[in-house]
Amino acid sequence: AWLQLAGADGYAQRALGQQLRDTAVPAGRGLILSADGVVLATNASCWTIRACPREMPEARLELAAQGLGDILELDPARLLEQFRQRSSNDCLLRRRVDQDTAGAVRDFCQQNGIAGIRILQDTRRQYPEGAFLASVLGFTNADGEGFYGLEKSYDDILSGTDGRTVTIRNARGNAIADGGAVTYDAKDGDSLVLTLDTTIQEVVEKYLNEAIAANDVENRGCAIVMDVNTGAILAMASKPDFDPNDPNSYEANLAYLQELLCAEPELYEQYGIFLQNEDGTYVLDENGDRVLDPEADCSGYFRDIQWKNKNITELYYPGSVFKVITAAMGVDSGNANYNTTLNCSGAYAVAKETYRCAGRKSHGDQNLAEALRNSCNIYFIQLGQRLGSSLFYDYFKSFGFTERTGVDLPNETGYMQYYTDQNMGEVELASSAFGQAMAITPLQTCTAIAACVNGGYLVTP
Repeated sequence: AWLQLAGADGYAQRALGQQLRDTAVPAGRGLILSADGVVLATNASCWTIRACPREMPEARLELAAQGLGDILELDPARLLEQFRQRSSNDCLLRRRVDQDTAGAVRDFCQQNGIAGIRILQDTRRQYPEGAFLASVLGFTNADGEGFYGLEKSYDDILSGTDGRTVTIRNARGNAIADGGAVTYDAKDGDSLVLTLDTTIQEVVEKYLNEAIAANDVENRGCAIVMDVNTGAILAMASKPDFDPNDPNSYEANLAYLQELLCAEPELYEQYGIFLQNEDGTYVLDENGDRVLDPEADCSGYFRDIQWKNKNITELYYPGSVFKVITAAMGVDSGNANYNTTLNCSGAYAVAKETYRCAGRKSHGDQNLAEALRNSCNIYFIQLGQRLGSSLFYDYFKSFGFTERTGVDLPNETGYMQYYTDQNMGEVELASSAFGQAMAITPLQTCTAIAACVNGGYLVTP
């Protein structure tokens, strides 16, 4: 009476959960295409191997474990332990293997009379262009979910909705042949068409690689091409990067990544990856740089560095590029026009600091256009003084330097380094006026330059 009357609903639900088992029908992930129609991310057929231990013949468990271990590169002892756990009738062996591996599993099971092995068709993400646009596209994880880049920020759109097949099972977990099955179809994800143009991207990546090599760049390089009127990103690259088909591999960049860690030891010394002498001092090479401990595991740092989109994750001092911004501040505020003439004698004192132009040049009298062409530090220090710290900071904020740009990519840094009008003294204002005091992201620079030339509109990239 207690089971049938008082507890009937609860037991009925528990029984239903045991009797009805569903198998996922994976949804196809949407494609990613460039503006000119090139497929940048697609799906390839693969197979997932699962075992149903209760359906496997007891006499052939050891043979199955040894054979499948060899084919799938798994530990046979571990497999045998899983096969003997008959309490579960579903055991994942390997995800997303290729056709040859799936065929080898099928042939082995057929030739040796091994039942209970399921070979289920699946899909895996594929990037036909390899490392092209890698830091922007990102990649998916082992479960096919967006893990980095556009794959992550648009995961809800790309992933779709899995379907399922519901089957009635008996007490041993086996499907009842005449029990019927209900299938709910999967809904494939939507595709994504980017603003990026592959021709422009190819040019950018080619010359960025050449620039990094020619200038012996220590901490990677980056480049952006953006439509100043709309904010559409036409090309974006960070180099060196990685192949999103195998994102965990860093061997191609290993020497460069090792040098990068040693070039910025202050960022990594807390992790104990540098070789030390018995007295606790660091071992140094012939250049005076620290040496990596050969026994330290640096793989996580290597992967993290090459995955980063430097355009949005790291700050830098823009230097002379910022003079365009200061010029726009002066013109818009009425403190300067194209004919405003100021003198550069080659040196200029501010408080206790003496500033000079690069190469200790003296440009003499020059107007705004000439000062930009000459990249004259002295001219823009004087223009900054005309603006004053309060107005300079108001414009700095209006140009978007105190907040994220809002680009549709994950991991844009929210860390900012700048002086406000409250803590910007004479020296800080002078240094800021030609880009040597405020640390910003490359993409912030790009959107601010766009506002200088598009009529004053701060676009969202």
